[in-house]
Amino acid sequence: MNKTVKVILAIAIAVIYPILVLFIGLVFYPSKDYEDLRVKSPSIPNYIKCATYGNGRSTYTTYDKACQKRIDEQYERDTNQYKSNLESYNMVRKQVVMNRIQVALVAAILGFALAMVAYKFSPITVGMAGGSTVLILFSSYYSLLSGQTMGSLVTILFSISFVILIAMLFFIDKVMPLPKVENFVQKK
Repeated sequence: MNKTVKVILAIAIAVIYPILVLFIGLVFYPSKDYEDLRVKSPSIPNYIKCATYGNGRSTYTTYDKACQKRIDEQYERDTNQYKSNLESYNMVRKQVVMNRIQVALVAAILGFALAMVAYKFSPITVGMAGGSTVLILFSSYYSLLSGQTMGSLVTILFSISFVILIAMLFFIDKVMPLPKVENFVQKK
């Protein structure tokens, strides 16, 4: 196979593999699962319902205290419900992000394993190793972005990915063929 074709194929695999894993993560852990939990914040109490206006000549307005108290109590209940729903929403959203990170890390580990198995066909080895490295980089970025501590499974997956990445570097150094360099010494 032509060297240019091999390079293009390796780059294509390195780009398409992380995109494929992204779509798999979105299919198994869609955003709509937690979008349904989103609620609007309660509106500020409106005491106009409690107002009683004076006679036609007077602009004096009075407010019914019992009516105001009912509105305040309802606002307090709505606010507490909103806070509860918001906390639930944030927790589910963060869990979805962590699940997607786990999918990406498992896919990176599988990609490194496939790269080591297919070492006879260098575009697959280079493309899968590159794509898996990109997955690890994105996973580490999103785990920091999520703002929560990583679970033990994510930590173990990051550790395995790191060990496999180091092993992959030694593997490439020992197993992959050396490039053929021709001697371009000019004859006199």
